[in-house]
Amino acid sequence: MTVMGQPAALPKFDPAVDYYALLQVHPRAHAEVIKRAYRAILGVLGAHPDLGGAHDHAVRLNEAYAVLSNPDSRRAYDAARRRLTMCARLTKRPHHNEHAAHHRVIRCPRCGAKNRLPAGTDLAFAVCGKCRSLLAGW
Repeated sequence: MTVMGQPAALPKFDPAVDYYALLQVHPRAHAEVIKRAYRAILGVLGAHPDLGGAHDHAVRLNEAYAVLSNPDSRRAYDAARRRLTMCARLTKRPHHNEHAAHHRVIRCPRCGAKNRLPAGTDLAFAVCGKCRSLLAGW
């Protein structure tokens, strides 16, 4: 994509941050799935600051969506994540911070699918990756 004859600048990203986990989508998710997840988290699930969500969380969600919604920046991000993972395996050091190292598996009460969520995820806002229903339960 070009802007006034100049190549458009790609959004900046941090490959150590898992944008797919932030948007609760699979790394191979189509652009439309990413868009719907982003809108659902900000709107329906109330992560937008105008709806009572935390400003910092909304900033991270916006950053994740900006990177993953642009095919060029998404390719660059995925490549950087692969390099980071390779380096981490070779040096046997984790590529993420210690807070991101801890996950928990939550089974969806509606469809029974297993969902891997970062520790500390508020289940009131978490949705199933398969059926998109809230994991908070019924």
